Amino acid sequence: MNTYLTFMQKEIMETMRNKRLLVLACVFAGFAILGPLMGRYLVEFITMFVPTGELDFMEELMGGMLPQPTWVDGYANFYANLAQVGVITVMLLYMGAVLDEKRRGTAPMMLMKGLSHTTFVMSKFTVMSLTTLVVTLASAPIAHLYTYILFEEAGNFGEMMLGSVIFWVFLIFIIAMMIFFSTVAKKISSVAIYGFLAYFVLIIFDVVQHVREFLPYGLVTQATMVSMGNFNEHLLPNSLISLGATAVLLIASIHILKKKEL
Repeated sequence: MNTYLTFMQKEIMETMRNKRLLVLACVFAGFAILGPLMGRYLVEFITMFVPTGELDFMEELMGGMLPQPTWVDGYANFYANLAQVGVITVMLLYMGAVLDEKRRGTAPMMLMKGLSHTTFVMSKFTVMSLTTLVVTLASAPIAHLYTYILFEEAGNFGEMMLGSVIFWVFLIFIIAMMIFFSTVAKKISSVAIYGFLAYFVLIIFDVVQHVREFLPYGLVTQATMVSMGNFNEHLLPNSLISLGATAVLLIASIHILKKKEL
C-alpha cells in the first residue's frame, strides 16, 4: 500500500508539472460555457447567416419554423462537445501513459527495484481517473449555472451531477483504453492511431440502435438523458459493460507488461 501511495504521489506531481490538470480544466470549463451558449444562439446564427431560400427549405424539411432553443439544448451541447473535443483531449494527454515511462527508462528501473506491474498500471489509472473526475464534476455546475443564466431555467441540479458521473464512467473506459494501447505499442504515433480508430469504431456503432445500448459510448447518451431527468432501462447495462471493459483493458495491460521486455 505504501508503494502504491508513493507512486501515486509521483503521478500527481507529474500531472501538475505537465499541466495536464490545467489543460483538462480549461477544456471542460470552456465547453461548460460554450455548450449552453451554442444551444441558446444557434438558431439565431442560422437565421442570420443562412440565405432566405435555404432557410425556407430547412423549415420545410422540419415541417415548420425552426424550433426555439430551450435549456435542454444547453445540456445537450455541453455533453456533445465533451464527447468530441473533451474525449480527444483526454486521449492526447494520456496516450503516453506507459510508453513515455519506457522511453525514458524509468519504467524498467522502477520495476527492477520491486515495483509491481499491477501497482505501476493501477496507480497511473487511479490518478488519471481522479483528475478527470475532478474536472468533470467541476464543469457540470458551470454548465448548469450558465444554462440557467441564458435560458432563465435549467434542469435538476442533482440529476445534472449524476449525469456528469455517468459521463465520467465513459471517460475512465477511454483512459483504460489508452493505457492498454500505450502498453502494446512501440511508438506514440501508433498509440494515437489505435486510439482514434477505436474511438471512431465506437462512434460508428453508436448509430446502430440495438448495438449502442450495449457499448461504452452509449453512456454519452445516457449522461445527457439523465441530466434532463430521463432514466431508461439501458443505463445499468451500459454502465456495467463499460466498467467491465475498463477492468478487462487494465488486466490485459498488466498481463502484457509482465510478458514484454521493457
